[in-house]
Amino acid sequence: MRNDTVGLLDVGVKALGQIIFNQEQPNVEIVNDENPCILELLYNLQGKSKGRIQISATAYSVTDDPQYYQDPAVTADEMNKIITLNLNSYKKQISNLPLDVFNYQKAVTTWNISYIACRDSEVMPKFVNDPAFSLVFINDEVAIFMVKSSPS
Repeated sequence: MRNDTVGLLDVGVKALGQIIFNQEQPNVEIVNDENPCILELLYNLQGKSKGRIQISATAYSVTDDPQYYQDPAVTADEMNKIITLNLNSYKKQISNLPLDVFNYQKAVTTWNISYIACRDSEVMPKFVNDPAFSLVFINDEVAIFMVKSSPS
């Protein structure tokens, strides 16, 4: 892990994600050792009540050639080459296409959603930690969250 970027490799799907810290450098902590792709970015606001962060993020396919995944040193070397290339070129504009962003909070309101079923345990903290949702049911396969109605 470097101080200006983090690379996240999912060998199972042969995908590499990268976060580049354009300005302030956070302390990066792995939240779950069993799944090191879940990170916490901790910023020191130096006593200020607010701050500005700027990051660039990308995800893309990498080689499916098994020779690159048999030896962890070879894997790390190859992925570090890709990460370094991205650091050297990430500011170069390659498209004018708009970025489509899904705002789940807006969708809940627009579509008048009352409940959300979540089967992905890695996504679950998003709803558990959001005061707009209340956990109403959970088992080994699914968690169901009720959308709290906002005061009108």
